[in-house]
Amino acid sequence: MVIARHCRETVRIVPEPAAQACLVDMDSLRAGERLLELRRRSPHLPLLLASVQPLADEVLGDDLFVKKPIATEALLERLTALTSVA
Repeated sequence: MVIARHCRETVRIVPEPAAQACLVDMDSLRAGERLLELRRRSPHLPLLLASVQPLADEVLGDDLFVKKPIATEALLERLTALTSVA
């Protein structure tokens, strides 16, 4: 899957070892367990946490948050911010 805006910026879904960032749905079942596993397995992988409710600072940590429903522009802005720092 590719999300493109103006054909200059692209976001692709790739296997985890090649990922530059990861979008985590915090409203899914066992999201907390998956988040801990991702942080353990790939501690330097920037995460973008998505939820309908704000997340506590201890859950969020150094990761970025985006409120659902997610607008395409907001998603691209947050992913750009994550990948430009990493």
